[in-house]
Amino acid sequence: MLPLIGTVQAVVLSVTPVSIHGDTYLDLLVQTREQAGTASGSRFRVPTHALADGREPTPGAVVELQLLMQQVTALRILGDATPGGQ
Repeated sequence: MLPLIGTVQAVVLSVTPVSIHGDTYLDLLVQTREQAGTASGSRFRVPTHALADGREPTPGAVVELQLLMQQVTALRILGDATPGGQ
C-alpha cells in the first residue's frame, strides 16, 4: 500500500507524455519493491514542473516520488534498475 503522504522509491516501467489544456504531464507506470515480482504496479500522473532536475524518467529508471494525498509533488531520478546503474 502506498502512503498518502511521504516518499516512495520505484522502478519506472513506462512513461507516456500527456498534454491537457496546454499543461504537460507524464503518465507513469511504476513498480515499488513490494510490487516487484508481481503483475501489479502503480500509475501516477506527474506534472512536469514536479521533475526535481527537469529530466524526464525513462523505463528502467529508479525514482523517488514525493507524495501528498497520493499525488506526486516531486520526482527525483536516483539511477537505473540495471546492475551498476547510476
